Amino acid sequence: MTAVVLRADASPTLGSGHVMRLLALADEIHARHGQAMFVVNPAAGAVAEQVAQRGHGLCVLDVPSGTGDDADVVLDVARGIGATTVVVDGKDFPAAYLGALGASGLRVGAVDDLGRRDLAVALVVNHNPGAQRLLARYPQAGRTLLGRRYHLLRAEFRGHPRGGSELPPAGAPLRVLVSFGGSDPTRATPRVLRCLPAKPALTLCVVAGPAYGDDGELAAAALDAAARGHTVELVRAAPDMAWLMATCDAAIAAAGGTLGELAYLGRPTAAYVVAADQVLGAAELVAAGSAFSGALLSTLDDDALRAQLSHFLGDHALRVELGRQAAREVGPEPHCLDVVL
Repeated sequence: MTAVVLRADASPTLGSGHVMRLLALADEIHARHGQAMFVVNPAAGAVAEQVAQRGHGLCVLDVPSGTGDDADVVLDVARGIGATTVVVDGKDFPAAYLGALGASGLRVGAVDDLGRRDLAVALVVNHNPGAQRLLARYPQAGRTLLGRRYHLLRAEFRGHPRGGSELPPAGAPLRVLVSFGGSDPTRATPRVLRCLPAKPALTLCVVAGPAYGDDGELAAAALDAAARGHTVELVRAAPDMAWLMATCDAAIAAAGGTLGELAYLGRPTAAYVVAADQVLGAAELVAAGSAFSGALLSTLDDDALRAQLSHFLGDHALRVELGRQAAREVGPEPHCLDVVL
């Protein structure tokens, strides 16, 4: 039986993306009758609950992340379940940490976003746009899987066909998904709702992730959008995010991992940068014609944001081409999960 330890952190500030993309591996392990054991930090909270609800093992650390004590816990967990592989996702795990895991005899994989030269591991996965040009940045890696062909899609997304359903014709009412990650620390979601143009009238599916700290601002912004003629559905900790994405006609989202999922489903997306590690990927996508805008959201005033959203929502031909181009670029490669596991 395959047994793998998966190490990642989550928090309202960090978001949930590192844990959520390791769920793609965990789901595949489970499908092959293996065992996946997550090791997470205490702040993972609601995201950790999702891990447990999906039937995966869970160990919550009681030591600081990225330290020697953290590595010792991972090694103890690996020995306990007979794991030979550990996959680490996140920027806060230094070379010494990864080296300690590898020195124990474990096969170590790293999911990376930054092109870290110090990753002396058996396998690196970087599924960000343009990562295929970063091979020279990983001189110590035994094997690399680079670029959007190797996107770690969870099972619920892979259950849908690449490209998704046909987009509605010009002039048809639009169902628009709004999603800015598991915690949305910059509160981009309510700002987008306030800046939506009054026309066209939209059906909005607004997703607040499991770590979203609700202070009433989101509900107020939803009421404001409704007063301008939009229909607003607030979804908290969506049980089937893949279905919500597959049934939307367009999306407004953070320029993080969510873009890969939307792209696989062929959903045209206005993407906004809300974290530093999203800047390069967003620029790649916009240059390739597979996402709209790519702007750093904090640099746009409300009038500029409103103008961009009006353009995106009002141009049917643009959205059709964005969806087509996006779906061409994203995996998963049939053998990607085999290599990782």
